[in-house]
Amino acid sequence: MSVRLSTLLALLLLAGPALAAEPTAEVTGIPEAMQETYLVGPRDGLRIEVYGEDDLTGNWTVGEDGLFTYPYVGKVKANGRSVRQIADALTKKLGTYYVKPVVTVHVATYRSQSVQVNGAVKNSGEVYLTKPTRLLEVLGHAEVDTEKSNREVLVRHADGSAVTVNLDGLLASGDGNIPLHDGDVITVKEGQFVYVSGEVAKPGAILYQDGMTVAQALTKAGGPAQTARLSGAYLLRDGERVPVNLKKILDGRESDISMKPGDQLFLKQSPI
Repeated sequence: MSVRLSTLLALLLLAGPALAAEPTAEVTGIPEAMQETYLVGPRDGLRIEVYGEDDLTGNWTVGEDGLFTYPYVGKVKANGRSVRQIADALTKKLGTYYVKPVVTVHVATYRSQSVQVNGAVKNSGEVYLTKPTRLLEVLGHAEVDTEKSNREVLVRHADGSAVTVNLDGLLASGDGNIPLHDGDVITVKEGQFVYVSGEVAKPGAILYQDGMTVAQALTKAGGPAQTARLSGAYLLRDGERVPVNLKKILDGRESDISMKPGDQLFLKQSPI
């Protein structure tokens, strides 16, 4: 599943510039249709061009009040409008001074709408939204750390409501691929861990799963090294040392032992 998750999220990143991690100086490759659906807000940067009029062409930033000041026009409302609506408003106003002005408007920098991503991801922080965006797109940008995630994502909305989404269900059927809005906080929950050390192929932390046993944890750690003494293993739990005869467990002569989050399984080196 981790391979599938990484592959899908990578494909989402290649699908198109649905969001911007950091503002850019100019729009690069964002389809016009995408900008038509975006509603401009405070702190967004606009690139305005009037054909044949260099003094009316340049970059303007929308103020906190949702307005920007434009030559000959004065205050122009941008907040809550698409670039097409802003262009239409400017065309109408400039028509007083110019004959059939040709006005184009693009979003040059996205700063008004964003979500926060944290937890078990490789790219945490603020993500700027450039169009109506759903959860999978943001996770594709953030790159879920499948080694640390417990397969749950908490989305807390600006109004205080929250929803928990299961990653496996999200990938399998799109269940929980909810739309995101300005101010949302997405937390990819980190899992609990057990630890395997000593004479094993890959010592270190293992993401805990309900019902995990010492044999399963050993398998996830790559199995015992040739130098391991299977009969002399032990489990550290809450400061106590619990003997574990892995040789008998793996041979089926003893019952496997269930692990708890925080347990540490240690395999000694064989004296031979």
